[in-house]
Amino acid sequence: MKVIKLDIDYKMEKELLKEFIETRIILLKHLGYNVIDYNYRKTKHGYHFWFIVDKDIEDKRLAEIQFLLGDDIRRAKFNFFRAKHNVFKHFNILFSLKEYKHKQKYKHLKYNDGSAFLAGNKCLDCELEHL
Repeated sequence: MKVIKLDIDYKMEKELLKEFIETRIILLKHLGYNVIDYNYRKTKHGYHFWFIVDKDIEDKRLAEIQFLLGDDIRRAKFNFFRAKHNVFKHFNILFSLKEYKHKQKYKHLKYNDGSAFLAGNKCLDCELEHL
């Protein structure tokens, strides 16, 4: 299973939102993936979507699929770069994030989708390392 993440910076009305989700599911099926589940959340500029599919997807292909499904173009360009340099798994994130400071005064950023990375050196609490 793999999670396909989309950042869409457009506030849709309910009927268009429903059509958008349905067409993403159809496109994924056309590309050979069955959607097991999906979720979305309103953001300041539009929506974040998570589509769970039945197969694993290589990083480069995942970046391509997210682009084909209409992901934010700036995010897509970053994801293509990240996939090329083998750091895609750590940074295929959506732009909604929360910042935390640990007891050791190290700072790391935690994203709403559960992924995180350290801004600085190694964090002793979470054992994440800066890439």
